[in-house]
Amino acid sequence: MSTEISIIVKLKLAEPLTEKSRGILDKLTSHVESTEPGTLVYEWFLDDDQTMVCVLERYSDSAAIITHSQAMSPEQREKMAKIGTIESMLVLGTPDEQLASMLKKAGATIMAPLTGFYR
Repeated sequence: MSTEISIIVKLKLAEPLTEKSRGILDKLTSHVESTEPGTLVYEWFLDDDQTMVCVLERYSDSAAIITHSQAMSPEQREKMAKIGTIESMLVLGTPDEQLASMLKKAGATIMAPLTGFYR
């Protein structure tokens, strides 16, 4: 069984996406890419009316997710809170006990692997 874990977060924007908000997301994405080798996928998607974003995240293991959650500075968290609010968080995989507890406290739905493959 793979140790990799995917997370899909749906964020309701406080207002339609602005240049400033886009810049914050771009900066955050660049930071994650350059400092978190355990983050395998980190992609943002925007709906047609620009009021909802979804981020697709894939991590090498539970430790990589914990590193990611601790890496965001208070300033970054404050900026993200102004952009929007988390509407849902879906976790696909088998997080360790520590991470599962953190995710459940954050309101995440955790789904264990059943069957399938990817290439």
